[in-house]
Amino acid sequence: MTIPASRAALVGLATGARSVSGIAALSLFASADTGQQPDRTLGRTWVKALLGVAAVAELVGDKLPVTPSRLSPWQFGGRLAAGAAVGLILARRPSEGALSRSPARVVMEPVSARDTVATVAVAVSSAAVGTCLGAGWRGSAARRFGKDWVGAGIEDLAAVALALGGARP
Repeated sequence: MTIPASRAALVGLATGARSVSGIAALSLFASADTGQQPDRTLGRTWVKALLGVAAVAELVGDKLPVTPSRLSPWQFGGRLAAGAAVGLILARRPSEGALSRSPARVVMEPVSARDTVATVAVAVSSAAVGTCLGAGWRGSAARRFGKDWVGAGIEDLAAVALALGGARP
């Protein structure tokens, strides 16, 4: 696999916890100067800002009592779709072994379909695990601390750390 499975797993887990966290973290490490999509778009300042605002809005909105359960079919499906998106983004990113240098520029060698599918599968399955673990943690933390926001805050920190850890090149 071109991208280590551990990176796809970390970003997938983060996406399961907070659906925008994975793609927001991936945008932080993307460069608009690259010739490779989707990083060229994710690296634009306005896209980074938009995803940052969306990630913060999700962190705040997650604490509201009207927020639906992440285990409802639409919410769960959305997190799996977001997991697939971050898996595809990671699969298209060059790794040290995938780069060939020419005098003019750095060129990414094609990623095999098998590696792409494997990266997406790891990210999607990790998003499913992150969704279920996060829901279980929130329920347990609410009972333990007597307040939901304490467990939610801890989960927020974990999601951000996982996302940044997996997105960092």
